[in-house]
Amino acid sequence: VSNALQSLVDYPQTFLAAAGIEAPGIMQGVNQWPVWLGQTEKVRDHALVENRHNPTTVHLRTLVTDRYKITVYRNADYGELFDLETDPNELHNRWDDPAYAGVKSDLLHRFAQAEIQRESTRMPRIAGA
Repeated sequence: VSNALQSLVDYPQTFLAAAGIEAPGIMQGVNQWPVWLGQTEKVRDHALVENRHNPTTVHLRTLVTDRYKITVYRNADYGELFDLETDPNELHNRWDDPAYAGVKSDLLHRFAQAEIQRESTRMPRIAGA
C-alpha cells in the first residue's frame, strides 16, 4: 500500500518496467514500479488531472501535490486551491485567501512548468535565445 501520487498515465510505463521492457522516450507518465516494490517512497512530486465536458475541449486542469490541489478553469478568473493537510475534505477554497497568495503563485508556476513538460522532447534546452 502506498500513498504516493500516481496517475493513470503511469500505468503503461510501470507495466513495461515490470515486464523488463524499456518505455519509449516520448511516453507520458513515470515508472511507479520502484514505489510498488517498496524500494522508494515516491517517484513524482505532482500529478496533473484534466476534465473534459466534451471530447474536444478541456474544461479544467488540476495540479495535485502531496499537500496542495490547485484547479484552473478554462476562460475563468476564478479557481480552486485546497490545503490537503489542513483541509483534507476540501471544504475551504483558498484561491482568494491572502494568506495563501504565495502558495498560489508557487503552484501556478509549477502548474505552468508541468504543462510545458507534457510536451514530448528528447533534447532539453541548454541555452537561452
